[in-house]
Amino acid sequence: MNVRTISKIAVPLVVAILSFVGGLIVPVFNRPDLRYEEGAYYRAGDTSVVSLKLENMGLQDADDITLQAEFPKPLAQAPQTNTESRPFVSPSAFKPGQEKVAGKIDRLVPGQVLYVYFTVQGDPGSLPQSRKSFVSEVTYKGGMGKTGRPFSPWNLVLLAAATAVGIGTGSLVSRYTLKTARSLTDQGKALLKDVQGLHERADQKMKVAEQAAKEAAELQEKFKKDSEQLAKTVGEVEKLKQQWEDKVAATSVPPPPAPTADEAEKKAQKRPSRKG
Repeated sequence: MNVRTISKIAVPLVVAILSFVGGLIVPVFNRPDLRYEEGAYYRAGDTSVVSLKLENMGLQDADDITLQAEFPKPLAQAPQTNTESRPFVSPSAFKPGQEKVAGKIDRLVPGQVLYVYFTVQGDPGSLPQSRKSFVSEVTYKGGMGKTGRPFSPWNLVLLAAATAVGIGTGSLVSRYTLKTARSLTDQGKALLKDVQGLHERADQKMKVAEQAAKEAAELQEKFKKDSEQLAKTVGEVEKLKQQWEDKVAATSVPPPPAPTADEAEKKAQKRPSRKG
């Protein structure tokens, strides 16, 4: 079997495999993929502001985005976005003091990032549930918003390409080059294993970061409680000191008043004079 004959068999086979894999991958990833991430509260005068990051990581537009949120404190003003071209539109007029809010954003194109800002009454220290998720639901036409990063389609493409190369090479070579075909397949498996290892290491680092953030929050809460307890103890000591001073002042005998000039003169006249 010569090279031309092998090419006539192998090339259509590889094209068919790639077309089949592409037909499976394209419908899965050729759609919008809306991801959201909640920010942390920060102080802005006598109010607190928190942000919500929206990002379309898909390959199609995310239309008719609906957002529902609930906060532990009343809102001070209507939600705002970082761009006037994508406003946050509520179905009803905003009323200061409401703790729930719902609204729509018309569209996010692929790769677009939008920030929505919520202003809450009170500083961050007075928000007992400030670490609790405030997003109730994020939806868009044909799906729901998710947190985290999406699985990259390039991993599947690499796997499909490695498999196709392995199968195509196996059809091209003879029994004397079968070892090379197996080596390519092993390289594809090793590549997939490396990709999986990267995902696992990324997950481990994310868990370590989350644990560190949790421990930092616990230490901050403990420091706050210890400070309050110390202030309370100092107040009690000052109160006991004042009570002791009041008691000492009440039990002490004041000295007799000094005689006036008239009294001293009368007393001197009453004394008998000494005879010489």
